[in-house]
Order: sequence, then structure tokens, then C-alpha cells
Amino acid sequence: MSDYIAQLTIEQLNNFETVKFLLSCGPVYNSKSYLLARTNNKMVDSLYSSLPLPVRKKINNRIIQRTFRESLDQKNFSLAQEIGYFAYTTWAPNYLRGSNSQAFYPLEYKRLMKDSLSYIQMARNYYDQSFYRVDPDSLSRIDFAQDRQIQFTRNRLLLDSAQNADFKSLVSKGRKYYQDDQATNLNYGAQQILAYEKNNPEVIFDAIRWQKKTIDLKPDVPAFRYTMALLLYRVGFYAQAEAEQQKALELSKPYKLYHKKMQSVLKQIKSRHL
Repeated sequence: MSDYIAQLTIEQLNNFETVKFLLSCGPVYNSKSYLLARTNNKMVDSLYSSLPLPVRKKINNRIIQRTFRESLDQKNFSLAQEIGYFAYTTWAPNYLRGSNSQAFYPLEYKRLMKDSLSYIQMARNYYDQSFYRVDPDSLSRIDFAQDRQIQFTRNRLLLDSAQNADFKSLVSKGRKYYQDDQATNLNYGAQQILAYEKNNPEVIFDAIRWQKKTIDLKPDVPAFRYTMALLLYRVGFYAQAEAEQQKALELSKPYKLYHKKMQSVLKQIKSRHL
């Protein structure tokens, strides 16, 4: 692709359709191909503003995915940080979504590279700030404002009376989605703590906080109770671990194979051989 771009004239690099095609190919962020495709930044910005949202998302996601793969192939952490920043800019002005995206790619890089020390340090901050300390309705409110192109900043999001009434009529309908997403992410973060730092009580207690919120949001998911049981077991809270695993066992009855696994884990907890 770089050879193709090198042959293009300035006039061609100023053509909407040509630039749209080049960006749709997913050039690596800040690569020669990417920078050439953005020779005329004002025109590119105009192009983005005219494209339908699904098309913009498809272009940006392709750039992000290819760049992240490149960062892994090259073992280039700086590139993972750069694509995190690029992802952040695609979410403007939704600073919460943007901050989450910016932090995710460097974090995922460390996980996939099995840099456990750096990963744990970054994960504790990421899951705390991106999911544990965020109220699902607050995130829903910011998404609502962005979807309706309501102007806001990090320090100021005010809805007028009509907008606020509209949000209140919709928030309850979408609450389950936000709660599911938050609970799933917090549970995943706790599972990663178990995978990378299961013998560090200080870190485990962070994961227990996350898992408590997970269960508050979704109390009837056996997998979430199971994760909590494992966390409690690791810090020596055996009675509490048994109680959580018993709940996981009861909730898993409709799922035959999973129920059998939950029975086995409960026996291991009771015998202290987990």
C-alpha cells in the first residue's frame, strides 16, 4: 500500500474518494501511509464530518486494530500508547469513553506480552477508574449527550429541561446494558488479578472490591459468585468463600456441566485444597 500511495499526486491526495479509500484500508497510525493519506488535514476533517457514523467507526476501528497488531508484532509499546491516544480522539467529546480507550491498548499490550508486573500496576488503576468508580447512569448520561450532539466538556454537562426529561424516559430502558457491561468488565479484571497476582493480598483486596460491585450489579450470575469465592479463598476468608461458592452452585443448576464444575470447586474449598 505504501508503494501505491507514494505514486499518488498531490491532486489525488486532495480527492475525497481517494483519501476515503486510503483510510479505509487501515494504515498503521502515524506511519508514512497514514501521514500521506492525511496530507490535507482540513480536507480529511471535512471528510470525516460528512461520513455516516458507522462508516467513520469502521475506518477508525480498522486503523486501531491494524496498529495494535503492529505494536505486538514489533514489540513496540510506544505504538500501543499512540493508538490508545488515537482511540481517545475518536471519542471526543465523550471523555469517559475516550479515557477508557486510551488506557485499554497499553494495558492489553502488557497483558499479551505477559509483562505481569507492569500489567498489574496498570490494571489496578484501569479497572478502578474506568469501571469501579463510574456509575452506570453517569456513563449513560454522557452517551446520551454525545448521541444527540449536545455540547459538553469534562467539567460541564448540563441538559435543559426537555433533554433531561428525554434522558429520564430512556435511562431505565438502557440501564441493564450498562450494568451488564460494567459487571462483565469488573469480573474480567478480577479474573486477571487471579491469573497474574493470586498470592498478593493487597492486590486481591482490590479485586474483591471490584467483585463486590459486580455482584451488586448482577447478583444472579453464577460465574461472578465463583470469581468472588476464588478471591476470598486466596486471602484466607474460607467461610465467606464457601458461602459464595454455595451460591454459585445453586445458581448454576440449569447448566449441567458448569454445575458439576461448581460442585468440584466447592469440595476443594471445603477441603482447603484449591
